[in-house]
Amino acid sequence: ALWLKKPQPLSLGFTASFSFRISDPSHCTLPFELYGSNTTALSSSDGARFTPLAEMSAANELITHYLVDHPALPFAQQPPPAGVPANLHDILGLRTTPPARYGHMNALPVTGMRTAFLPLLPAGAQLYCKGSAPRIGGEGFAFIMQWDGPQATGCAGVGVGYAAAPGCNRTIGRSIAVQFDTRRNVHSVRHSVCHQRHPLTGKCMPGAEKVVDMVEYDRENALGVFIDGRNDLGDELALHLLDYYDAVRLDDGLVHNATINFVPGEPLGRLQIRLNGSPYAVLSVPLSLGNDSEAYVGFTASTGIASEKHDIHTFSLCQRLGCNAI
Repeated sequence: ALWLKKPQPLSLGFTASFSFRISDPSHCTLPFELYGSNTTALSSSDGARFTPLAEMSAANELITHYLVDHPALPFAQQPPPAGVPANLHDILGLRTTPPARYGHMNALPVTGMRTAFLPLLPAGAQLYCKGSAPRIGGEGFAFIMQWDGPQATGCAGVGVGYAAAPGCNRTIGRSIAVQFDTRRNVHSVRHSVCHQRHPLTGKCMPGAEKVVDMVEYDRENALGVFIDGRNDLGDELALHLLDYYDAVRLDDGLVHNATINFVPGEPLGRLQIRLNGSPYAVLSVPLSLGNDSEAYVGFTASTGIASEKHDIHTFSLCQRLGCNAI
């Protein structure tokens, strides 16, 4: 969390203006989509888990995961891979000799997502995306007004530094958050299709299950307003999907401008958020700042294994009705 040194008087109205840039998502999704371990095959007769992509393509199969011990498959069981597959060398910027015939993805300890880690890499090797390879990074960041003090903090991952997350109940309870989502709750979802069932029981025959791991997320490129340190799905006071309505991507590596304005009123005031100099509010939310006249103002963000860069280029705040933050 990053807070202004002193609490700020906000109840009579304020305008906050800042410019930001989100860049360098850390994890390639292309390797995740093309390569993977078939964990359901661990129960196969010899525990083999991998299938060469070239042989699957030659058999007119989709590039996915497949149990390797089914008699209908046109290739033999394979040992675990070592190194980086040749067609990932340019994407990852990393070469191994000899190249692996196929790849392996490990589950991340925080999110469970299977991502771009390959086995038996040279010591200290770093994986990164090159060119236009699709990438996924952190959860985004939040502009916060809070009354819990300068040491207040929330959880990593989906908590975005101010809310709770799985395995962590820490929150900034007395807070109002304007959350800038890049992608919320990136995770893997396993889809399976059975190609042969027992004629009597209807159960999938051993080795007949075809499994696909897919990258999914709850939402992306969204702007939302949350209160009381809660940001689960459905907790938002208001939500705007920038991709859907405005064709704006927050993680495009460009500098974006945000203006947040609060106008007091009875019984509720109104919080308005504008982006990139637009005269129209992206969100306009009725709310109260409560009875406390001064609040700590700042930003929070968080990450698990995947990450991205958040740069706040400029920030200004003025605390009176009708003022302009420059």
